[in-house]
Amino acid sequence: MMKFLREYAYTKASNVKKEVVVSYFTKELSEIESNCGNSDRGMCVLAIYRDKKSKESMVKTLKTVGENFLKEGRFKFYYVNEKAVKFSNLFSEPEEIPGFFVIKG
Repeated sequence: MMKFLREYAYTKASNVKKEVVVSYFTKELSEIESNCGNSDRGMCVLAIYRDKKSKESMVKTLKTVGENFLKEGRFKFYYVNEKAVKFSNLFSEPEEIPGFFVIKG
């Protein structure tokens, strides 16, 4: 068993293909401190969309941007419908939707 595992213990991480994860930002996710909160050491990119067409465009854009920052490993990518966000509690009302926010924990 050790002989078998030893071969994998010294392989470079770059050989493992990483994939960009783009998720819907839920209320439950927002309540986790290590997820775009004060104890998160990374950055979150949050895309806010208005309708199905802009959602599809946002997700595609997030994946493209994510591929450029994949090596960093410090970025998380999320999207959310504008109806699920209370802007007055977070930011001033946005002038344009869809839009992007970068959140540093």
